[in-house]
Amino acid sequence: MATIADIQTLVVQRTGRPELVALTRTAIRTATLRAHHTDFFPRDGIRQFLEYPIDGSKVFADISDLYTAMPTLRAVKTVYCVDFSSGLPIERLDFRTVGDEYDHEGRLRQSIFVIHGTMRIYPRVQSGKIQVIGFANPTVSDATFSSWIADSYPEEIAAWASAIVLQRTGSLEQAQVLQRDFVIPFKEMLVESHLLAGIN
Repeated sequence: MATIADIQTLVVQRTGRPELVALTRTAIRTATLRAHHTDFFPRDGIRQFLEYPIDGSKVFADISDLYTAMPTLRAVKTVYCVDFSSGLPIERLDFRTVGDEYDHEGRLRQSIFVIHGTMRIYPRVQSGKIQVIGFANPTVSDATFSSWIADSYPEEIAAWASAIVLQRTGSLEQAQVLQRDFVIPFKEMLVESHLLAGIN
């Protein structure tokens, strides 16, 4: 399992700048996040059941604790209303952007969700429980560094982070060489090699 210190050593070997500790660590975190954001990888998939209070006077319900319950949530893929007891799906909700809750005839759409800071759902019937399926960011703090990409490809993350350090310190030509020779091929390899695994 790669640690941020392990990758920092690799970055310093490339950049020759051991004094840039804070910048190097920031570059490692940035490179790791950018690697995960290259695509929506199934290995970044997460699922979470969330409960909400039923209010029969409203046609919607707000899921205000979405990012508290799922703090590393990057993007929501699917939302299901589920049976409160069994957790089995009873209705799939489709994503709509804010302002697209109504159809072209001015009728409120059903079986949808929107995200505007919180998640608002418009189910046909409120069950009090949903399942959110989405994609998570890796954990990239100094205290907890956890990334399957960094574990599998520490040298490539180090090359990406080195390009960031070199660019920010004015060594633009060296940064461009790393981008061309390491970062771009690495991004292409990630997409080609890691889009078929199942969601955890």
